[in-house]
Amino acid sequence: MSFIEILEKTKFFWEEYGFSTWQWQELGGVYRRVTFKKDSLMGEIARYYADDYVVFTHNGLSSAQKILSQWKPIPDVMTQRVLMVVNDPLHGHQKILHKSFLFGFRGWIDVSFYCPEGDDVHRKFSDLAVLVRNAFKIYNKVTSQVEGGNVQ
Repeated sequence: MSFIEILEKTKFFWEEYGFSTWQWQELGGVYRRVTFKKDSLMGEIARYYADDYVVFTHNGLSSAQKILSQWKPIPDVMTQRVLMVVNDPLHGHQKILHKSFLFGFRGWIDVSFYCPEGDDVHRKFSDLAVLVRNAFKIYNKVTSQVEGGNVQ
């Protein structure tokens, strides 16, 4: 089972949650932008964005360090979250790599690793971890149906 195969067979699932396929250098996975609006009686007073990345193909810690060193702030984007999916459980290592741009006034980026088979995830990434676990369940169900001869 490769992460690329999982991504291909669960593409419909990720699209349902607003994700699209994404690639940057050796990294590959899915990406979405979430919009947050602040309204009042007089209308909208603020709007900002959060970018979420679920990365399936990467080179581990070196890719995370490359992200932190090379990614720049994006106008109107407050937070960039990068969840890097790994094969082996990290045995509870919930350390998040963090970088802020201009003391957080231009946003920040958080990078974390996650194995869907046994890792706990930091609370900042819990919503993305649920999606990864569900994508793996869907992949297992789809492949078992194909192997069982139930799908043409």
